[in-house]
Amino acid sequence: MKPWGYTLLAAAGIVAVAFAGDAGESDGTNTVVDVTQRIPALSTQPPHEQRGYFPQGARLVVIGPTTSELVRVRFRRSDGRFLEALCHRADLGLAPPALPGPAPAPSARKASTAIPTGADWARYKSRKWLEDWDGHKEALELQRKHKVPLLIHFYTDWSEDCEVIWKELLNDMKFKNLAKHIIKLRINQEHGKQEGKLARRYRLRKYPTSLVIDKPRGEPRKVALSRWSFGRLSVLKPDQAVTAIMVDVEAEKARLAEEKARAEEAARAAAEKAAAGKDESAEEDDGLIHFD
Repeated sequence: MKPWGYTLLAAAGIVAVAFAGDAGESDGTNTVVDVTQRIPALSTQPPHEQRGYFPQGARLVVIGPTTSELVRVRFRRSDGRFLEALCHRADLGLAPPALPGPAPAPSARKASTAIPTGADWARYKSRKWLEDWDGHKEALELQRKHKVPLLIHFYTDWSEDCEVIWKELLNDMKFKNLAKHIIKLRINQEHGKQEGKLARRYRLRKYPTSLVIDKPRGEPRKVALSRWSFGRLSVLKPDQAVTAIMVDVEAEKARLAEEKARAEEAARAAAEKAAAGKDESAEEDDGLIHFD
């Protein structure tokens, strides 16, 4: 029995692909998950909407992370072809990615007052939530000073979803302890005209909405701190939420390190080429006949 409509799912971003060999089995580097209950299958194309389900008993091979909440999986069909889709880590029982830790302390043998590279975020420490227009001005100033991520949460008093996220996650002491190196701001646009301006500035479309600005004057990105599962709104665990907020910071560090390595490699290759060119010129000008 087919667990879902393959043609429909492929068109919706759940990709059907053929591989030479048994690519769906674990080779010792991929995690294999045997599904114990029906779980949602999401499109591989943004915004990753749900397009079907994996049935109980399905064997899924995790082939790579997509976000802090989602992983890409492969499922082998009865005809030998494969489907690729996204699943929530929690549905597969997978642990979230490791949280970034503080940089190592400077060596005691070398006296220095400099803060280690990558530890700028540790200079800010607060469990406090800033509020509305005045809080927004303070938050931007703090981010310029400390260069740490800024979490902006838009909410309203009459939304049950906003109340759930606030009580079960954002105002939870475990979350505030884990997020003490993140500037936290919440805004209710119904509190005044200035708050309404902020809602328009950040293009608010629905409640609740959470945004992250990773660095001063950076572009805000949406972050999902909750999701609907089996007809109920469920929030992320505190460590998962902090990871989702911080994930782009670590990705940016990795990107910059990769760019630096590529630049160093290009400079080294250029220097070697220049040195080789000088050697060839010397051989051509020495007046001798050379045999290889």
